[in-house]
Amino acid sequence: MYNLIRKDFILQKYLMLFYLFIAIFYTMTDMSMGLVITVLSVFFTINSHYYDEKGKNNVLINSLPFSRKQIIASKYIGVLIFLFITTLIIWLIRFICQDIVSHSMTRGSITELLISYAIAILFVSFYFPFFYRFPNRILLSGFSILVIMMVALGKTIVSRFGNVMSDFINGIQTFASQFSTTGLYISAFVITILIFSSSWFLTLKIYENKDF
Repeated sequence: MYNLIRKDFILQKYLMLFYLFIAIFYTMTDMSMGLVITVLSVFFTINSHYYDEKGKNNVLINSLPFSRKQIIASKYIGVLIFLFITTLIIWLIRFICQDIVSHSMTRGSITELLISYAIAILFVSFYFPFFYRFPNRILLSGFSILVIMMVALGKTIVSRFGNVMSDFINGIQTFASQFSTTGLYISAFVITILIFSSSWFLTLKIYENKDF
């Protein structure tokens, strides 16, 4: 399984420079650390699937001594590893930029990180089953373009819909204030893990029934 995970990172070795550029650029503008982590994780997830479809790598991989369970597990575990590495790198970039750009630059709270992790994991949970079930390149290309536009227009989207999002978040906070913080974290964690595990199981079943 190690080699399968390593394969996804090697296939994206040039894109890693692009990811690093995005991390540095948005960090320099003091954009939310959680947002940057979420966006980069989305990119990594999409491309890990895209390269397998593009080069018909699935045919080659299935001819090697790997079980389909290992192949799917490598996708899910690979995203979690990428999340962890990305967090460390962005923290390091922010630590350096604080001395160069702005001493008031925020490093991101634990809550912000947990929310970004939850969003990234939920994205993976819906993305993999859908695109393994419907391997349509048009859908994949369209989805990729949409994500790129969201990254490019991130500031504009935030400024245009900031008030709407603010009201929505305030509403959630008001509702959440009725419960204890610990209870909310535990509930969110359990729900996220259940969705992630269910997605993993569903994707495996879909992949086991595919013909290559």
